[in-house]
Amino acid sequence: MKKVVIIYDFLHGFGGLERVMGFQAESLKKSFDVSLSFASFDKSISEKMFPGIEVNEHSRKFLKFGFLKIMWTFLNRASLNKYKDSSLFISHSYLCSRLCYYMKKNYNIPYIIYLHHPPNFLYMDDKRMKYVGGFDIGRTIALVSGIFLGRLMRPDDIKCVKNADAVFVNSVYTKNRAEQIYNIKPVVCYPTINSIFKPLSKRSCEYVLKKYNINKKFIISHGRLIPDKRYELLVESLEYFKDKDFLIVFSGKIDDFYRLELINIAKKLKVENNIKFLGFIPDDDLVALNNLAEVFAYPSVKEDFGIVPVEAMACGCPVVAWDDGAGPSEIIINNVNGLLAKPYDLKDFASKIELILNSGFKVKNKSKIVKSTDRFSRSNCSKMLNSSINVLLQK
Repeated sequence: MKKVVIIYDFLHGFGGLERVMGFQAESLKKSFDVSLSFASFDKSISEKMFPGIEVNEHSRKFLKFGFLKIMWTFLNRASLNKYKDSSLFISHSYLCSRLCYYMKKNYNIPYIIYLHHPPNFLYMDDKRMKYVGGFDIGRTIALVSGIFLGRLMRPDDIKCVKNADAVFVNSVYTKNRAEQIYNIKPVVCYPTINSIFKPLSKRSCEYVLKKYNINKKFIISHGRLIPDKRYELLVESLEYFKDKDFLIVFSGKIDDFYRLELINIAKKLKVENNIKFLGFIPDDDLVALNNLAEVFAYPSVKEDFGIVPVEAMACGCPVVAWDDGAGPSEIIINNVNGLLAKPYDLKDFASKIELILNSGFKVKNKSKIVKSTDRFSRSNCSKMLNSSINVLLQK
């Protein structure tokens, strides 16, 4: 059986990218010997997120810290030599694409790139650059590298992408960016939703209200809570709500410094009682919360796709996001499965959320909301992925 290795820089939390890798592994394991490889990974997370899938590290094991492991793989292109008997690599980052390019050049192993977005630290404009690093040392190092070494690294990134045997992207928005930067014709392969995200009876979900002490109607915002996701915009929008008798429930891995920043913003606006941080929660609880929430608020700016609002919609929860021409604009059909707000008008964002809260939008449109996620089904995307890989490996 031919061996396929799916690679990324690190696995330290749950996010849309990790979910895509899991879907790819599950889709391919019937036809191929599939494994995942990271420069650094948390074993407890890998066991929960990728049950039954082999997960390895391709960095030096004597290095203790994650960012040192990642730096090692950047400096040592031979990091994937342990996989030289593989038939195909699937890369999910610039750093990993560099390793794949080396393996193709030296061992003639083809590689596919799944481009979630062009590397932000190399191609982001100055206005958004300050949000990339946050308080995470790895992201900060990437940001500094982009500022001082970007002129050298951008041609290297372009070379790695142009030499890939196939490039998939997660949205039309990302496709347009990739065409402009790399002069290629990538294939749109939308991220997929796990079948656990579906409508459930209210009664079967109400246990989470007691579990997380939620005692009023609530808005949910889930994902990796880091500065470049711009959650402060959601907190700041609270200033413009006429009726503040609700909670904003944040769930997902959160940077502690960023959490304090959001709390301080809320305190200045005297709305700290309207926000609640749950941290990481099990998927079953997330499904229940998505079913019970009045609306999913997604404040990310120029997001390339965004799988978490799709998961919410699969549970019948409408979404409010920015109408800024990015990925969410492809996901959200105005007045059907959510509402799009004027970029980046906090008052309009708040009014769109308030409209859903007070108009019975969710009840009226629930079946349409769920139906709108059919194009992100696993069967459709799995066929595309398997077909492309089979054609590639038969060359």
